[in-house]
Amino acid sequence: MGGKENNITGLGLTGIVLAAGASLRLGRPKQLVELDGIPLLVRILRVLLAHCDRGVICVLGAHAADIRPALDRMDVRIVVNSDWHEGLGASIRAGVAHVPADTRAILLSVCDQPLVCKADIARLGAEWQIDQQAIVAAGYGEGYGVPAIFPAAYRDDLAALQGDQGAKTLIDAAPGRRIVEMPNAAFDIDNSADLAQLYKFNSK
Repeated sequence: MGGKENNITGLGLTGIVLAAGASLRLGRPKQLVELDGIPLLVRILRVLLAHCDRGVICVLGAHAADIRPALDRMDVRIVVNSDWHEGLGASIRAGVAHVPADTRAILLSVCDQPLVCKADIARLGAEWQIDQQAIVAAGYGEGYGVPAIFPAAYRDDLAALQGDQGAKTLIDAAPGRRIVEMPNAAFDIDNSADLAQLYKFNSK
């Protein structure tokens, strides 16, 4: 999960971590599930803080009151999306509304891809440096999605997403998208079986 990291500091990146879901299929907030004693949400926030020089925004919703204490000592901006039940689009809108004006690109991520590491994000940023007009997304399996970097020109498009419409619709439509193969992003936590698999993997 490690590996050599490229230096992508100074790119003008703002990170947004979407962490507003209710985790209904898991039965408890996945944001607070611990791996090696660290909540999954804290893990991904640390990853983004290492590379996002314009700051990191954490969008909470369901269970916000329970999750906030875990973030007390973190240098992140917490945004509570009261419309979290509407879906991903509402959380993306809530996060984008707080992106600093001097941001050159938005790095969008989620809290339930526990294997994504700093080196993965560094490779994403290095690819974006090659073409800063392009959306750069993680590729896994036969698909792609977040983590993904969206140039500031897509800010209004992200702010216009509705309902459960995620940012993948923008990636799909982007003519010059760039894909960075990221096997770590293929694994996400959705239910107790996924969690058991994560712990089994981590114990090896």
